[in-house]
Formats: sequence, structure tokens, C-alpha cells
Amino acid sequence: MSDTLTDHPSSARRGAVAGAAPDAAGAAPGVPAAVPDARDGAPAKRRLGGLRWPGRSGHPPATAGAAPDAAEATPATSPATPATPNGAPTADESAAADRRAALDRIMGRVLRVAAVAMTVVGVIGFAASYSTLQGFAQRNGFGEILSKAFPIGVDGAILGFLALDLVKTWRRTPWPVLRLGAHLMTLCTIAFNASAGGAVLDDPVRAAAHAVMPVLFIIGVEAIRHDLLHAAREADGTLIEGVPLHRWMLAPWQAWTMYRRMRLAGIPSYREMQQRDKDLEGYRVWLLQQHDGDLGRASETELLPMTMAPHGYTVAEALALPAKWAAEEERRREEDRQRQEEAAERARAAALEAETRAKVKAAEEEIQRLEAEGRVAQAQSKLTALKGTSSAEAEAATAVARAEAERARREADRITTAAERQAEREAQAEESAREAEAKQRAAAAEQQAAEMEEAAAETRRRAAAKNRKAAEDEAAAEDAEKEKKHAAAEAAEAERRAAEATARAAEARRRAAEAELAAVEAEDEARLSKTERAARRVARMLLAAAGAAGISEADLAAMKPEAIGPLVPLEEIMPVLKASQTTASDRRKDAALLIKEGYRG
Repeated sequence: MSDTLTDHPSSARRGAVAGAAPDAAGAAPGVPAAVPDARDGAPAKRRLGGLRWPGRSGHPPATAGAAPDAAEATPATSPATPATPNGAPTADESAAADRRAALDRIMGRVLRVAAVAMTVVGVIGFAASYSTLQGFAQRNGFGEILSKAFPIGVDGAILGFLALDLVKTWRRTPWPVLRLGAHLMTLCTIAFNASAGGAVLDDPVRAAAHAVMPVLFIIGVEAIRHDLLHAAREADGTLIEGVPLHRWMLAPWQAWTMYRRMRLAGIPSYREMQQRDKDLEGYRVWLLQQHDGDLGRASETELLPMTMAPHGYTVAEALALPAKWAAEEERRREEDRQRQEEAAERARAAALEAETRAKVKAAEEEIQRLEAEGRVAQAQSKLTALKGTSSAEAEAATAVARAEAERARREADRITTAAERQAEREAQAEESAREAEAKQRAAAAEQQAAEMEEAAAETRRRAAAKNRKAAEDEAAAEDAEKEKKHAAAEAAEAERRAAEATARAAEARRRAAEAELAAVEAEDEARLSKTERAARRVARMLLAAAGAAGISEADLAAMKPEAIGPLVPLEEIMPVLKASQTTASDRRKDAALLIKEGYRG
């Protein structure tokens, strides 16, 4: 309680905070301004208990929260010192600054004296307790070496705990266990020293003498800690002023209610709280005058300062709430409208993109189907031609061989028959006389028949060769059939590769669509304008055209914008953007500049 109830406000926190609050006048439509103009000629209101505002009646004084200037909000307790030209400090201000500087120098010297004195106190206290603690340790079985280290451990623990507590306090991470440990070790030191000469109650003066130095050292460290906390809170703006002691003595209940409201509303300054109470009371009395002493006639908006005061709002801040709420509602409506427009635009773009992708996919599938049918028809025509040619040649050769064999056989039969008849006639005619000649002629005929038989054999051999050729032709036909099957297999393989190519093309289109969608979402996240989005869309078309033309990124980076633009003609850009030729040309120039600056989709 001593840290918060009786602290005086620091110089850094003094002064009115009224300038931070917005001007209530005009903030809430339909609400009387916190500072009405005294020149508006308003009729005078009746007095309430003899209270009247200085000057013209019917107008409350300017409240601290309503005034835009803090200098006007803070009531002056003394005549204002006129300012010098160009903002130079006045003589009084210079004298006050000199007095503060002199006081700071004096306090610096006092602080150094205190530091030296506390160091001396600590050294004396620890030196005085060393021998006593050593004897205590020896009597309790610590041994020669440990008994010498025991006082250092006890006093070192006190110093370490206090030092760590100061460091953690300076870092805004205090840990109460450190302070508690230091205080417990101090009590142990006092108890060990006091018990060295017997029971404490036997010689209380001696026990008190042993306790003085450690207690003084603890008090000094606590003073340093208190100053560190005060400086840290002052630097963070969290220093909380307490209600002055004289107010607790003169009006304890009002002091308690003010202290409670300060803590609940998070108001660190007592003077600010005091000014807020004055402003609220002034506004209440003025509102009573406006409604002839009946606050029940006031609207809820006019009663906002009284309603919101327990929550830490000033009069001006409370009166400004309706305008703030209206502005927030308008902002939310505008954001909702923009989100709806953007969602509709994205939906239209997605539908158009899906329709375009469907048309492109259908066209590509039709082209691939026609190409596959053409390849199959070409393979079938080639196979049919090969098969027809081989079969015709084989059949022709077989027919020729068979005809030759038949002709040779008939010729041999005819010659044999003729020879036999001739021999028979000659034998009958000259059977007796020319038997020998007949035999000779028969032999000759037989020889001729043998020759004819040989000729027939030769003919049959040629026919066999022809048949063999025909068999070879049939084998060739079978090979052709195999080639046909192989060609069919190749056609099937070609169809499979075409299907795989189609799948890869579909996957590429899907990835391109995903990249396009990601780019559109990135543009939506970046909240780009329609012109910037159109330029980036044309840039992606240029990048795709460059990739199709085999232009590398290095070559593309080296190209001038004038050379990048013609990669995609305006006739392709205009339907995509649904824009005129001039607009499409401008977007293509912007896209070329984007690519030149490093944009890659």
C-alpha cells in the first residue's frame, strides 16, 4: 500500500492528458457539444441550488477531454507566463531549469554518499559476522576448512540473491523467491551470530547488535530495488500514483472510491482522475440545466459519459463513441461490399477460365483423335498394300509353274504316244524284213523317249523350283502378315504414347491452371488493381509464348521490352482481357516491363 497510496506524481507524468482525447463537439450527431459556444445566445436556465457557470448561462465550462489542446484543458492555478517569440524559453522557465539542474547535481552527490555508506555498512557487517559464523561452524562439526568457507557461503548467498533480485527487477521479471531467500539467509545470519554467546534472551542487546548491520544492508538494497521499480514503471508509462495521504485523512470514503475507480479503469494519474471527476460533474450539472433538472429527459446518447465513466472513458471519449461506432459500421459495410465484389470477380474469372480450359481440352482431344485415326489408317493401308503385292506375286508364280509343268507333261505324253505308234506301225510293216531296223528304231525311240523323259524331268525340276519359289512367296506373305501384326502393335504403341502425351498435356494444363489460380490468389492477397492484374495475366501469356518458342530465361532477361511484347499478338490478348486494341497494347507494354523487371509468374 505504501508504494501506491501515498506516492507523489513524477515530473514525467505531470500535466494534463486532455489533449489525447478527441474533440467531443460534432463527434456524436444530435448530442450537445461538450463545449457549446457561449456566443449562440442560448436562453438562461434556472439555477440548481445556486450553481451558475461563470459568464453566460446555459453553457458548461470546457472539459479536459473535450478540449483539443491540453493547455486549454488544464485549469490554470496561476496567471500564464507569456511566451517569448520563436518558442524560446522565458526567464522563469530558464530559472526553473537551472534549479532542477542544481537539484539533480546535489542528488547525484547524495546518491554517491549513500552508495559508499551502504558499501561500508555491508563490509563491516560481513566482516563482523565472519569470525562468529566460523566459530559457530566449528562447534557444529564443519571442520577446519569448511568452517572458514561457511561464513562466505552464507553471506555470499545473501549478496547473490539480492543481486539477482535487482537484475530481474531491472528486466521486469521479478521473482519473489529471491527476496524471500535473501531475507531468510539474513535471519539465519542474525540467529547464528546471536546464538554464538548463548541464548538470545540472556543477552538481547548483544543479539540486537549482531542484527543491526545485516538489517541495515537489507534496508539499503530494498531502497535500491524500490527506486529501480519506480524508474522502470516511469519509463514504461505504468507508474501508478496513489491517492494523497491528506485525502485519506480528510475524506476516507471518497478516497477509497477514487482509488478503486483508478485501479478498475487503469488510470495511473491521480490528477487525471481528479480532472475526470470534475469534468463529469460539470457535464452532469450542465445536462441538468439543459433538461430543467430532470436527467430522465436526457437521451441515452447524452447519458453516455455517466454510463461509460466506470469503464475509464472521459466525457469527450464517451460522446465520441456514437460517431466512432457509426464509422466502424460504415467501414465494415464497405469491407463486406469490397469482399463480395472481389468474390464475384473471382467467380467470373474462374468460370471464364474453366470454360476456356474446357474448349481448349476438347479441341486438343479432337486433334489427337484425328491424328491417331490417320496414323492407324496409314498403317492399315501400308499393310494391305504389302500383303496384296506379296500374295499376287506368289499366286502368279505358282500359276506359271503349274502351267509349265502341265505343258511339259502333255508334251512328253504326246511324244511318247507318237513314238509308240510309230514303232508299232514300223514293226507291223517291216516285222519280218526289217526286224533289226525296227529294233534299232525302237531303241532310237526309247533313247528319244529317255531324252524326252529327261526333258520332262527338267520341266518337273523347273516346276519344283517354281513351287519352291511359290512356297518362298507364301513365307514372304506370312512375313508380311507378321509385319502387319507388328505394324498393328506399333500403331497400338503409338496410340498408347499418344494417350500418355495427352495425359502429360492434361497434367501440364492442370499445373498451368494451378499456377494461374495461385497467381490470381496471390494477386487477390496483394489487393492489386484490375490494371495490375491484367498486366500480370498478359505477362504470363508472354512467358508461356517465350517457353514455347524455346527462349531461355537468360535470353528473355537480355531482351528489350519492345522485343518481348510481339511474342503474343494483340488479337490473342484482346479477347482474354475483353478490352480494346489500345488497352491490350498498353497492358502488353506493362507486361513486358514486368518481365524485364524480373516477374516470372
